[in-house]
Amino acid sequence: MIDAVVIVILSSLILAIFAHLFLRRTKLPPGPFPLPLVGNLPYLSYLSYKNGGVKYGPVFTVWFGPVPTVHITDLEIAQHAMIKQGANFVDRWVPLLFTLPRNGFGLITSSGKVWQDHRRFSQHTLRNFGIGRNIIEEKIMEEFNLKFDEVDRQIQKSGCHVVDPQPLVDVLVGSVINRVLFSESFDNSNDYFFVLKENLNKSLSRLTFLDTFVYKFMLSFPLIRGRYEEILKPFYQLKDYFRNQFQQRKTSVESGKHVLEGEGRDYVDAYMIKMMEEMEGNQEETTFTEEALLTNLLDLWIAGQETTTMTILSGIINLINYPEAMDKAREEIKRVTGNNRPLSLLDRPTTTYLNATITEIQRLASVVNFNLWRRSSEDSNVGSFTIPGGITIAAQLSVLLSDSDHFKKHNEFDPSRYLKEERLDQHVVPFGIGKRSCLGESLARAELHLIIGNLLQRYQISAVDGLPSREPMNPNGVVRKPKPFLFSLFKNI
Repeated sequence: MIDAVVIVILSSLILAIFAHLFLRRTKLPPGPFPLPLVGNLPYLSYLSYKNGGVKYGPVFTVWFGPVPTVHITDLEIAQHAMIKQGANFVDRWVPLLFTLPRNGFGLITSSGKVWQDHRRFSQHTLRNFGIGRNIIEEKIMEEFNLKFDEVDRQIQKSGCHVVDPQPLVDVLVGSVINRVLFSESFDNSNDYFFVLKENLNKSLSRLTFLDTFVYKFMLSFPLIRGRYEEILKPFYQLKDYFRNQFQQRKTSVESGKHVLEGEGRDYVDAYMIKMMEEMEGNQEETTFTEEALLTNLLDLWIAGQETTTMTILSGIINLINYPEAMDKAREEIKRVTGNNRPLSLLDRPTTTYLNATITEIQRLASVVNFNLWRRSSEDSNVGSFTIPGGITIAAQLSVLLSDSDHFKKHNEFDPSRYLKEERLDQHVVPFGIGKRSCLGESLARAELHLIIGNLLQRYQISAVDGLPSREPMNPNGVVRKPKPFLFSLFKNI
């Protein structure tokens, strides 16, 4: 009798769960049927995003555990939602993985007034420091020359130099962003920088989309807690590094060794000036705090360092695998510069093939497999569907960048596709769509043009021990980090 009652209760509970799921699904775009509690997680991968668009249409629902998430795989629909209805898709839905080191602050994961204040401040500050204008070119080229002058010395000794590009590009790109943030550069003597980077590289290589769907109660399980601690350790180390740098700056300001003038000489200066202005204005509700600054630095540094470095490394791999494209870009650069001066940002209007090459590099790099989620603030029209307020939603950039309807033979590296088809480059959206698009887009575009362009102008590049793999280390990870490789550099004549 008791067994029968238990069976009836369990059966009723299971039926109620499935009925609840069924009713919730009727208010959302189509998608695979979710299992109770785990949703679609057991059989989800990057490829299923592409397959989902084919099977269910360009707007479909995937359940990450009990959380329904709507995915857009059509650029026109994504732009209509994220731009024309942009105010409805500003707030973030933030997984625990991103919440723990940020505590509601930062440019990537914050929402509401915190995000509005700091996005506006950061845009203004970065623009003042020349990002988006030619002033930033001087900083990038200074770092490029400093790092590659040592390569030139090695080439003079032996005629060529075998390079591991990971640390070289790391320290070059890291120096550029660190000069914007702290007015300080890195070199090969900065051991702590390379320790931080190596730890961060390992963490990002291990990271999978499943890690983004761990809930707080799951941290009570030792295996999950241990994995999370290992993944997040480099982020806390970076934050401690910024805390130490900021304390040194505060001490220098208090002692009079460092003077805060005008709008400041770097991001930290500008932020300290803003904090003082808020205090003088008795802004009790200010969002400008030391903790907010440290989290902004974390976001700016990781975004400015990691995505650009991975894009450059992926670009070098593709250029080595497609030498005809590399030679064509180099010949254009030589023609434009007369081969007697470095390539400049001012040359962009006349380097049409190089521009197409960089666009194709960004498309195939597709650094982030799974785009960060937003939360709809109210009912919104997305494609042919009405999405309820409070739903988690994302335009999946990795799918948009490999859309075979627009990019024929999308796995091939073919810069000429943008010269043959007008406006095709507008379908390449690596920096995101709408109000949450990447804050450092102008800096990244400048770095890609100057670093890749001057690398091609200055050197002949060839493979070492066979062509480098075009496959990322973890194809189904959160980021598509290129596999390690070496290349040889010879001076161009």
